[in-house]
Amino acid sequence: MKRVSSIVARVARTLVRSWWWVAFVLGVLMLLSLPYIVFDVLASCALDRELAKIKASGAPITTADLAPPPVPKHENAAVIYGRAFELLPPREQGSPFLRALAFADPTKHPTETPASESEVADFVHQHHRVLDLLRQGAAMPKARYPVDWEAGAMVLFPHLSRLRDPTRLLMLDALLKSRRGDASGAMEDVDVMLRMADSVAPEPTLVSELVRYACQHIALETLNRLMTASPPSSEDCRNLHLVLSRIDLMEPFTHAMEGERALGHAVFEDTRRGEASYLRSWQALDGRTGVPRWPLGSAPLRFIWAPVLKKDEVIYLRYMERQVALSREPYDEKAWAR
Repeated sequence: MKRVSSIVARVARTLVRSWWWVAFVLGVLMLLSLPYIVFDVLASCALDRELAKIKASGAPITTADLAPPPVPKHENAAVIYGRAFELLPPREQGSPFLRALAFADPTKHPTETPASESEVADFVHQHHRVLDLLRQGAAMPKARYPVDWEAGAMVLFPHLSRLRDPTRLLMLDALLKSRRGDASGAMEDVDVMLRMADSVAPEPTLVSELVRYACQHIALETLNRLMTASPPSSEDCRNLHLVLSRIDLMEPFTHAMEGERALGHAVFEDTRRGEASYLRSWQALDGRTGVPRWPLGSAPLRFIWAPVLKKDEVIYLRYMERQVALSREPYDEKAWAR
């Protein structure tokens, strides 16, 4: 009986000592985790404040917020432009299109055998249906291209790569009309070019704005050549004033900066979930599959560096807020340098 009592007492003392050891270890872990908890709480509060500030301003936060309002098909100029894109041949080396462009500007479109004026006229005439569709689309005030805004940061804009060549076709038509003395017809082509460029203005991304600027640049270069070759009439100048006054470079650019901020937020959200959506999209373009999860995507590691990621996003959102504010100011190089 004494032996049993001794064993029980020994076990009890061991348990007591073990409990104190466990309590000590837990206490140390709590002390070590306290800075992490405080940092996480502060970072979470700061991030919530930044997102609430954006939401209160009415700016988009998620990529779903970026989608422009839908446009009925019968009112959508993008549908008409899409048909024109399908009819226009690719601009490849040695193609009739590239040779025609070399006739207009051999420095920008070098080729061994630029087309003659008659060949350019034949090329433009062969694609009169494309020009008709472009003019039809330009007469419609709204345009929404098919874009999957739910794709997040990897949203694609396949129509953007197809927008400049129709603009160049209009340039060729305008130059030919100018050579024939049809200044009014040439100015109408410039109007169509600028209207088509504005068809992507509702898309709140910088890549859409850059393509818009590129198309506007082609139109304004064409206009400069028209003014030199065949001075327009007073009526044409009044119409030109109306066309140019319609162009808004400020609001779409600000909207694009807000859109880029929302796309950046989507990147942080995907990163927090440990998704390799960017790798998946890039490899899909190359025809590859089996995208691995990125190294820091495991749940334990995501938990450890989550506060750092939140703080990083706070810094990003504050930086982008500054860029959005600058985009609303009149262009001034000194303002951007401050």
